[in-house]
Amino acid sequence: MEFILSITFKFINYEKQRYMKPLCENGNLIYRL
Repeated sequence: MEFILSITFKFINYEKQRYMKPLCENGNLIYRL
């Protein structure tokens, strides 16, 4: 059970980084402009 949970958390963190990183970069770009 813990093994499945750890995989799920890793997947969620990976997805978060993949989606949030471009958003943050775009946000910084817009903020500078």
